Amino acid sequence: MKLTKEAEMYIRRSVIAAFAVGIIVAGAIGWFAVQISNSGTEESVTDDSIALARLTVAAEIATSVSFAPSFDDSTPIDPTDPYVDANNDIITAQQTIVAENPNDVENLLLLANLLGNSDHLDEPIPLYEKALQIAPEDVDARVSFARALADGDELERSEMEFLNALERDADSQQANYYLAELYLAWTPPRVQEAVTFYEQAAQIDPGTLIGERSAEQLEMLGTPEASPAPLSMVHASLFGSRSV
Repeated sequence: MKLTKEAEMYIRRSVIAAFAVGIIVAGAIGWFAVQISNSGTEESVTDDSIALARLTVAAEIATSVSFAPSFDDSTPIDPTDPYVDANNDIITAQQTIVAENPNDVENLLLLANLLGNSDHLDEPIPLYEKALQIAPEDVDARVSFARALADGDELERSEMEFLNALERDADSQQANYYLAELYLAWTPPRVQEAVTFYEQAAQIDPGTLIGERSAEQLEMLGTPEASPAPLSMVHASLFGSRSV
């Protein structure tokens, strides 16, 4: 129910890199603010653990998402080697940030994504739940939550969260695509439902990586991509009687 390794790597790195940009800016601002406020005193700038943690996360992510091979999901994990996972230092620094900013949705989601990418399959769940309590209309966060649930084999909950995301935004290409992947991975596979959502994902934007992957899946399933049902009709039939 996942993209190819290369495609998944590209998407994950793009998402984390986007978070990194915000963290770099926030970390730099925090660092310089503390430096200014501490000028003329004996207090060291290094006492501001949060500013340093932000800079650490940003620096580590910038290195990891560039071309560091150890960040690749295909790298074998040796649990006895504390240096094998490039995310360890990033996670520790991000946990410091979240501990000091427990209601910051962006930082909660970044930590959840980092944990999920490091095969900590159970740990991201409460972070996503808390983020969605704070920002229930955040569709991207809900899609990430649904994917984490699927990775943890909570398929029914995953389906519910994908459907909740699509209630809020029927044009979410990721929600359509990954729900199709979920249905195809079901036992037994729910092929017709998978086809429906692959078609919607392909229709939303055929030129994206997900759009192209959806078309490939439809071709593999022997289903023509052309002329899917209008999105409004598909989602009206699925969600017409569902409560938000």
